Amino acid sequence: MPIVSVITCAFRLRFLQDAARSLWEQTFTAWEWVVVIDGHGEDCAAIATWVQTLHDDRVRTVTTVAPEGHGVYAWNVAGLNLGLRVARGELIAFLDDDNLYYSDCLQRAIAYHGETGVDMVYWDQHCVKLFDGVHGGSVLCGLYRKAFYPEYFDLSVLRNINFIDLNAVLGRRTVLQRGRFLTATPHAPDHGFFLQLAEGGATFQRLPEVLGQYRAWRNGGVAEWVLDAADFPASYE
Repeated sequence: MPIVSVITCAFRLRFLQDAARSLWEQTFTAWEWVVVIDGHGEDCAAIATWVQTLHDDRVRTVTTVAPEGHGVYAWNVAGLNLGLRVARGELIAFLDDDNLYYSDCLQRAIAYHGETGVDMVYWDQHCVKLFDGVHGGSVLCGLYRKAFYPEYFDLSVLRNINFIDLNAVLGRRTVLQRGRFLTATPHAPDHGFFLQLAEGGATFQRLPEVLGQYRAWRNGGVAEWVLDAADFPASYE
């Protein structure tokens, strides 16, 4: 059985391949990759075909067939909940199809999780601004960790702002499966999910290391980039 299940909701093949590469480059290899194919996305057939070419028993695919709730997050919420249900690892992590892990991400997170004994650990990420089409290339903006985020986990702060990114968290499967991603909430689904767990007694601890990339992009059918590099200071001490 895998030690960690990495859940990816996939609907953009062109970025998914980079995310996959970052997973294959992990120094920790006892993982399974649960690729949840967005059943209404235009790339769903191409993603399913591409995954078959990987020829790796650690990779499984499942497909969402209906949204959960309403609004922009409905299909993503359905995929996250489906991934949680089918994950087999003792631990669970998440990786969006357009983000990246650095090569020691899982190894460091799993080691820190074992050292601290908490239910969930979370870490810092670099923010990378991507451009499509005629722009090309990318720009490293700094750390995806705003200056007013708490240095240590603080539930009172979490109730007002989400300072944990879903792509930068690893936790016990038995704890994560107590929660559920929802659309009918005043918070974004991941924020509401973390609140459910924390208010239910789950313990969190920050790993103060940069272990991946939060990649934000523009054009290609998504909203324009709305965050400025100043939102992600290179130093937050």
